[in-house]
Amino acid sequence: MTTKRFTLFAIVMAACVLFVGCQKEKGNDSVEQQSYTKPMLKFESFKEVLDYLSNTDTKTSNTDFVSYGSMADKEYYSLDIENRFPTLESIQQFVSDNREKYQLILLPEGDYMFESRYYDHPYRNVANTDGIFQVGNNVYKIIEGGLAYSSVSNTIGHF
Repeated sequence: MTTKRFTLFAIVMAACVLFVGCQKEKGNDSVEQQSYTKPMLKFESFKEVLDYLSNTDTKTSNTDFVSYGSMADKEYYSLDIENRFPTLESIQQFVSDNREKYQLILLPEGDYMFESRYYDHPYRNVANTDGIFQVGNNVYKIIEGGLAYSSVSNTIGHF
């Protein structure tokens, strides 16, 4: 009988500790919401995206639109890399401070290549400066190694 009471007491105490320890902390529960107001290209299909990418006349016809690729290239080429970064450490610090825009790529020979982020992403010239474009009812964002997407109805922001 004493063993049963002790076991019951231990279970009740463990439950109390768990419930007290697992209380939700009070704080800011709001999800950071971002509103995208920059012009964004909208396509009906990925075939239209590919047609746009292959047609150089279309890329320059929309004067309000600035692609992620053109913005990144403009910033990258405006850097005076050789004079601004005399040492590997100085460029590593710059990349660390600006990793959303730039990257250092370690080459097989052991050298580093300094590039803008997503310099070789296939959709960098259809995404706006936030890295976003729309195809049909989906919104896509360029990310490392591909695309992330969501239905327009599930997105936070204004498209």
